[in-house]
Amino acid sequence: MNTEMLQAWLWRKLDRGWNPIKAKVQVKKEFRRVTGGRCIYGAVFLEAAPYENFKFLSEVEWPDSCNYEMSVLDGLLDVLLIENYRPVLGLKIILKGIQWHEIDSVAYGYYMAAREAAYEIMNSGNKQGNIDTFKVFGGTY
Repeated sequence: MNTEMLQAWLWRKLDRGWNPIKAKVQVKKEFRRVTGGRCIYGAVFLEAAPYENFKFLSEVEWPDSCNYEMSVLDGLLDVLLIENYRPVLGLKIILKGIQWHEIDSVAYGYYMAAREAAYEIMNSGNKQGNIDTFKVFGGTY
């Protein structure tokens, strides 16, 4: 794999600067899919607020040996970094809570719930969404 090309893309993306969100929002998303007799489950409750850069915090106590926080973070960043020309990284996100299913909770479920939550964070509010495109932090253009 050519990681140099990926790193160059990421630096170009970040060099454009990033947009903050306009308003504080609370989002609860649940992901559930049945695949071949097995259910995939994850549910997150997040709070996002405008901030000068990106910050992720967690107030969740995960069940023993099943901490899927990085799956939540990955799901959020996959959307916030890629969905727009300038990434939406001017926000602080707090993972306030989760729902847990003893059998069906898996990392992928929390990743997908976080992705859906990220879209809602960006699109909540008025018709123009929750991204402050007039305010850009960092960046060279």
